[in-house]
Amino acid sequence: MKIGIIGINSVKDNDHFSLINNALKKNLHGLFSPHTEEIMPISRSFNKNLYNSANELIEKVGAIYFAGTLKPNYDFALDALKKSCHIFIEDISGLTIQEIKHLYKVAFEARTRIQLKLSKSFSSVYLEVGDYLTNPKLIEINKCYSSLIRNTDYFEEILNNLNIASQHINSGIKKVSVVTLPVEINHFSLIHVRVDYDNGAVLNMKFNNISTNETNKILFYQAETTVDVDFIRNFAVKYKFDNGQIIRSEFTGKTEDTLKAEMLGFINSCQNFDLQNTSEAPPIIRTIQTSKEIMDHLFSTSN
Repeated sequence: MKIGIIGINSVKDNDHFSLINNALKKNLHGLFSPHTEEIMPISRSFNKNLYNSANELIEKVGAIYFAGTLKPNYDFALDALKKSCHIFIEDISGLTIQEIKHLYKVAFEARTRIQLKLSKSFSSVYLEVGDYLTNPKLIEINKCYSSLIRNTDYFEEILNNLNIASQHINSGIKKVSVVTLPVEINHFSLIHVRVDYDNGAVLNMKFNNISTNETNKILFYQAETTVDVDFIRNFAVKYKFDNGQIIRSEFTGKTEDTLKAEMLGFINSCQNFDLQNTSEAPPIIRTIQTSKEIMDHLFSTSN
């Protein structure tokens, strides 16, 4: 499957392009940018076709990878969908919810696929324990940073976490509450987000910006089982209560690149696209909307 890239605009994006190229390999056909002269060295270095217009690239490929924020390339994404190209989006945070809904409406009408970058769901250690995650009543997500994070850096993490929760909590959202401890106008020492679902399940997200160690964990609490996933150590533990005893099982994820797994999933889903499962308003829109509502609360708090 031929895939093109839009969103790489400068030689400063060389490392970014290299990661995508390594994940897509032979599937990466070429790229387009309004800044042709600036990305010429990248196209030559990686021996990839450089197109003079987005339309030319769209005509040659079956999918477009939109690197970086989609905001400046929104019209290109609409054109790609209308011309039967599937699209992969790294960053959708800059769009309004109305723009996002319109994207999915066009994709539905054109019978094309939109996939967002949700790398946490493609982590090998998370996939290793996926079969043991059944009807959790509490999901706790803890992420500690050793440096202060800007407000805008939270969107991707919140979206990924809500997406994981939606995979296992088959229920609508009843209430969202946010607690913040501001350090200054643009930074927080702690953010705590609680999401209550209609079926009684709860998602807790905690982002700690004052820590000497990086942490990235998810704990799933179920009736007889607890699953602890450590994304940094690529390691998970399942505790199960069985016949009066606690049975401990360990899982180690593969060392493969998460983006490679995500790209393989995207390509497979495009090649085996099931029109029966398409919708003008898929559940991911609600997940995006909730993420934006949480971000709005953060910004209103900081201001």
